[in-house]
Amino acid sequence: MVKEERAVAETPEIKHAEIAKLREPIKNILEQMRERIDRGEYTLIIGDDASGRIPTWIFYNFFKEIYKEKNFPVPRVRYFAGGYRDDKTAFSLKRLFSKKTNSKIEEIKSHLTKLRKISNNGVSPKQKALVVTDTIASGHNSQPILDALRQQQISFDVAAVSNINYLTERFGSDGKLFSGQYNPLSIYGRDDLSGITKNPKDLFSRRHRVLGGEHKPSQHNPEVLVGEKHSAVEEARVDGKILSHELANWYKQVALPRKDV
Repeated sequence: MVKEERAVAETPEIKHAEIAKLREPIKNILEQMRERIDRGEYTLIIGDDASGRIPTWIFYNFFKEIYKEKNFPVPRVRYFAGGYRDDKTAFSLKRLFSKKTNSKIEEIKSHLTKLRKISNNGVSPKQKALVVTDTIASGHNSQPILDALRQQQISFDVAAVSNINYLTERFGSDGKLFSGQYNPLSIYGRDDLSGITKNPKDLFSRRHRVLGGEHKPSQHNPEVLVGEKHSAVEEARVDGKILSHELANWYKQVALPRKDV
């Protein structure tokens, strides 16, 4: 943590353009949710892995800085691998995917129950989780997470940096969907920056590792070796902290119209 803070102080420039491009859409989201932020509603931030990890990291560090100044408990953060998509699946496979999705919902619920027991933040129905995703198209990838939150009676909102299908009603009346922009992001699918690989059957995404001192090909991009990714992943984390600090300063200094309803 100390190394990361020192890196932010000494390296104010964002190295990766894909992360710099998150600035404006995230600002748009923060403008929309200002009242909820100022009330300290969010006690849990959930990232929809895999490429949603970097936006989640940015939101978490933003909330950490803002909430500390407001004397609110800092939200906890968790990353869950995205779920199964079954909207276009052949009928013969839908039952199988339904079973897998239900199994995943139960796993997420179990983890949320454990988190509630150890949390000093008091995750409860009276407070909210913020589910962060980089790109939302159908909403199916986030569905197991949202279903688990519903069943655990934890209120939630969704922050989608990119909402490419103008989705507004997928999540019912549980919470609000905040969208940053309506065109695709260049960070989508960049596992070389997130440092993890998603398998829908897993609860958590898996970190890239160099095994036995050998470079292993990336699952998503065989031309990129995992060992070569480590510096890019570290740079992306520092970039995320730089951007989150920049957003926090902007948030504190700029008087924004209250758009939340």
